[in-house]
Amino acid sequence: MHSTLVELSTFDLLSVDGEDSKKFLQGQFSCNTQNLNTELSLMGALCNVKGRVISDFRLFEYQQTCFIQLSSGMAEIVKSVLDKYIVFSKAETNIVNNRFRRYGLLGNDAHRVLEELFTEVPMDDGAMVTKEEYVLIKVPGFIPRYEIWQDSLSPEQENEHSSDLISAIQAQSAQADAGMWNIEDIKSGIAHIGPGTSEQFLPEALNYDLSGVIDFNKGCYTGQEIIARMFYRGTAKKRLFHAHGPTTSTQPISVSHQHNNTLVTDDIISLEKTADDHCHLLVILPTDAVETGVHFHLSSEQNSQLELSPLPYSS
Repeated sequence: MHSTLVELSTFDLLSVDGEDSKKFLQGQFSCNTQNLNTELSLMGALCNVKGRVISDFRLFEYQQTCFIQLSSGMAEIVKSVLDKYIVFSKAETNIVNNRFRRYGLLGNDAHRVLEELFTEVPMDDGAMVTKEEYVLIKVPGFIPRYEIWQDSLSPEQENEHSSDLISAIQAQSAQADAGMWNIEDIKSGIAHIGPGTSEQFLPEALNYDLSGVIDFNKGCYTGQEIIARMFYRGTAKKRLFHAHGPTTSTQPISVSHQHNNTLVTDDIISLEKTADDHCHLLVILPTDAVETGVHFHLSSEQNSQLELSPLPYSS
């Protein structure tokens, strides 16, 4: 089988309802919510007044409601930030973590499998289609990847004759755990922010200015002035890289390099190990060190040099 189905059950979800929803979010988010519709989802970031990333997210519209997909543990944090500014808007936020079941389908056969079950399959990253209680979103990756959202509150769920798309996909696909999906996120340079990394990094350190998370043509939003100044200055001192290498360590993993005879620890954003003692990481590294060929290694394995791979966009 050349498609794999993954259950993606670990996430938080916020809903934003009301006639001012998109207008309100436009003033808070780095993406242009004027482009949001039932056929296009958006990746974006919520930043603080100093331009540091509180959270990344995927935003999609379904049944006249805006849904914000977040890393696990981020819903209350993001809701508290949005609620500070929402009081003068005709909109409200709610945590709806149990509203959907979420799956990922990836592989060279994924489009064919979905084509048999949906009347249309989205072709471009971020594009989405809806069928009955399902939302299908094309997501970035080196290999074809799709998110499938199943609405637990849809009337179709109560219909015993409702087509069970997930069962049909399972019959044509292999199954894997979420680690496989996370590795593809890492290879694709998709950096997710959780409670442990919230408000620590500027968007450029996460390559958000390169990967489309920041829209530099939209109007003002929280942190926009600082973010724009850093971007147009054009001299990022740190960037996000995909690093990978062998490891047999059972200890917590860290990455480090030598600078002026001092051992410097680098910031890991994402980490996933494989069954064959290999690890993939998204790590923030000094651009000058990378350009001059400095060696980066796992701190627990000084002799194991990490390899840096190119991301799907320029860094």
